[in-house]
Amino acid sequence: MSGLVRQIRVGLEPSTSYFLWVDWVEDLGSGFTLVFSDGSSCFLGEVSGEDVTREANALGVKREIYVEDLHRVFTIGGGSGTEGGLEKEHMFHLSPDNSCLTYKKRTQKGIWVNVCAVDLHPASDPVELNREMIRRSVGHVAALEEENRHLREENQTLGLEQQNLLSE
Repeated sequence: MSGLVRQIRVGLEPSTSYFLWVDWVEDLGSGFTLVFSDGSSCFLGEVSGEDVTREANALGVKREIYVEDLHRVFTIGGGSGTEGGLEKEHMFHLSPDNSCLTYKKRTQKGIWVNVCAVDLHPASDPVELNREMIRRSVGHVAALEEENRHLREENQTLGLEQQNLLSE
């Protein structure tokens, strides 16, 4: 797997952190796999491209818009309005037996709609999967820090150029 690891909150347990590792080949629309972890246990799930199409059709939205929404929620974060007691627009829910992870979205009318459900199966080697998730997360942080350093240098160079232009 080569995808992205992110921290998520699940349903009514906002104080408990979970981790989601989402991987895809072309884009999420072609299907994806995920690893869901609480830091010790790991569960695996898979969604096919046909499942993505079926869910988009069932919700009555264009497939491209559905895929964009999945991408935003699974990779960027999607949730908003978490400060000040405001309710979220997006929420993950885990079944009591850990067999299904559901992503729900609040409509403009305030109704929660199930957008995506992934059947989960216990991983045979949760320790190794957790290690790999940590390794990928640390690598991603290092890459972001390097990109940030580069952008700061570029910003400093542009600031000096601007000062030179203004002084001329």
